[in-house]
Amino acid sequence: QAAERRGVLKYNVSVLSKNILPQGSLETEDYIVIVDILRSKILRTLSNIDEIAKLPGAAVMRTKEGDLSLAEIRANLEDLLRFKVQPLIGLIRSTGLSKDPDLAILYLENQLFQNKLEADQATGKVLTLQTSLRQYMQEGQSVSGPMAGEQQGGQTPIPGLGVPAMIPQFGESFLDRLTQMATENSDIEFRQDITERVIEEGVKAVALEKDTSYYQDLIDALKGTLRRGGTPEQIEVRDRAGNLVQARAKETVDSLARALDQVNAIYTDLSAHNLNANAMLYQVTAPFTVRTARALSLQTLAVAGLLVFILATVLSSAGVLAYGYMRREIIDAPAVEAETTNRPAARRAEAETPDPALAGR
Repeated sequence: QAAERRGVLKYNVSVLSKNILPQGSLETEDYIVIVDILRSKILRTLSNIDEIAKLPGAAVMRTKEGDLSLAEIRANLEDLLRFKVQPLIGLIRSTGLSKDPDLAILYLENQLFQNKLEADQATGKVLTLQTSLRQYMQEGQSVSGPMAGEQQGGQTPIPGLGVPAMIPQFGESFLDRLTQMATENSDIEFRQDITERVIEEGVKAVALEKDTSYYQDLIDALKGTLRRGGTPEQIEVRDRAGNLVQARAKETVDSLARALDQVNAIYTDLSAHNLNANAMLYQVTAPFTVRTARALSLQTLAVAGLLVFILATVLSSAGVLAYGYMRREIIDAPAVEAETTNRPAARRAEAETPDPALAGR
């Protein structure tokens, strides 16, 4: 239950699978939308690979099929993005390829608007965190600044010698210093956390600004080229370009699905190698041996017979003692008492009975 349902034998890292890939939308969406979706999926997969690469031992782990590492998978995805996906943007720009130019421009403008909002939000977070950190440090300095009357080792002259002696002064400032030292570690961790968040939001803002420039340039370039109709030659060129985009999109989806499976395989093997609990549960100290244990062995029968013999001896002895006690109290006691009672009567009868010899006389 702990391993299968709660995942205690796997790293707590979000790993993408091929379920994120578009399936039916490739046939219905506009060409520029298809290429943008594939670009977004590849970038997200690259970010996920970077997150998994931070795990211990991830750099040397390889897949069982293909013998690929995370660095090689990342390189293949970068080549896929640069040599197969990005050239399709140039093809669409040069041929004016679009199923619905108005909707395509509207999609790009909406993406540009969303990226600007997210970039402004990331920049605002950076400014807020920096301001909070600066204010926190200023307040900390004002509280832990030079303390009046602080004497870590006051020099007090020894009477009669005039030699100063180091006598610590335990005052309010000394207790404040102890409190400051106790909270120093937590203060450092708090500032490190704020700094890491500032860096993270700053990097995110830079990436969003790059995407904003990308969509802006794409809109400016496509507004004059996206069109409907045209000469038969232009229509034929757009048809061939459309078929090429569809074929490249399917190839990209297949390549990205294989890369995601490879990343998941490395993550599974890495978790099993680093978080396997077998070493903590048992340890092999000798070669394996096979031994058959019967339900009733000779040793078990011998021990059981010995126990039965001892128990029978104890019980028989107790029975004999109990029988002797009962015989003495119930049977022998009345007989002895009757004999004791009849002895005086027998003596009196014997004394009263005349002797035959004396009676003849």
